Amino acid sequence: MRIALARLVPVALLAAVLAGCATGSSAYKKGYTAAKVHDWDTAVAHFRTAVQEDPDKPEYRIALERAMMEAAQDAYGSIEETVEEAITQRPLATIGLALGIGFLIGAAWRR
Repeated sequence: MRIALARLVPVALLAAVLAGCATGSSAYKKGYTAAKVHDWDTAVAHFRTAVQEDPDKPEYRIALERAMMEAAQDAYGSIEETVEEAITQRPLATIGLALGIGFLIGAAWRR
């Protein structure tokens, strides 16, 4: 009897842990689903809700931080593409913009 009980306890503990992981926040699950398809803005919104609902879960915070980093990288890539497109379509306007930005930086630097 003791041997059977000794084998049953670890199995019961593992089942309890897995059940706790499976029931997680619905906001976290929605965020995870959005992250799988690289919809980072939606993932950030859902992960933020999950963290607000249960701030003691480190996996929620980690998921939120990762989604925020991915969203920022997507935004940077989009800005970079827009600038490259502007340079190729309107090179003279780009030169003027660069000179204007340089002037503003120089004026701010002298202060």
